[in-house]
Amino acid sequence: MDGTDIEALKQLLLQMATVAQALDRRSERAAENMDASAAALDQGLRAFGDAAGKCVQETARAVGEGAHRALEQEAGNALVAVNRQLLASAEVAQRAAGVMEDQCRRLAAARRSLLWNALGALLVGSLLAAAAAGAIGWKAAGEVRSVRFGEEVIHATQSGTLTRCGADLCVRVGQRLRRYDKNPAYVLVSE
Repeated sequence: MDGTDIEALKQLLLQMATVAQALDRRSERAAENMDASAAALDQGLRAFGDAAGKCVQETARAVGEGAHRALEQEAGNALVAVNRQLLASAEVAQRAAGVMEDQCRRLAAARRSLLWNALGALLVGSLLAAAAAGAIGWKAAGEVRSVRFGEEVIHATQSGTLTRCGADLCVRVGQRLRRYDKNPAYVLVSE
């Protein structure tokens, strides 16, 4: 591997590290955004619950005040009618409060589910991005080796080390034949 190939590989690794850092920063920002959204949703739910409670209290207070005045002004049968209406209003208010509490619980469950789904999607996306970066690096390293071998063959042809001798392919091996230590069937070519 010569200096230009090593330098190109260093550049490629540097670029891959930059991409990985950018992905990490995006993942961190996405997690921060999810936390902020969850906090805002939680605050909204609390405000909704507080407003619903105040509404129920105000309605009960207003109904109670109206009933008290009506009781003071009415007598006999009117007293019984107002009492029935008051009880019916109280029941409606209690049902409305129960429905609101149920909706608050459902919203909280939906928020938790959304948070877990988003975190899962973020994890899967990060894993896919890391796998893609690894595959691209592996493929690029193979291409670098392939290009380097081709360049070596071209250089050997241009320098006259590899040439044609009539219809046959010839290799200039030098005065003294040197064998490849790991496989002596191959002769090392000196340039």
